[in-house]
Amino acid sequence: MNRAGSLKKQTCVLWIQAAGGYVAQVFKDGYHVTQDLAAAMRMREDKASEAAAFLYTAHRIKAAVRAVH
Repeated sequence: MNRAGSLKKQTCVLWIQAAGGYVAQVFKDGYHVTQDLAAAMRMREDKASEAAAFLYTAHRIKAAVRAVH
């Protein structure tokens, strides 16, 4: 199987170190953070990477993409 293809299907969350929590929701004008992993937004890895790029571009906030195991 193509490794890149399988990575797109991995479930991920976004972690914002500065806020000390996981991204629960992303809006055009901001985001909501939770410390509860179960309540965090779960996305495919490629979508999580897009959301992380949006947060940095729009808000200058660095978010790490973390796999959910």
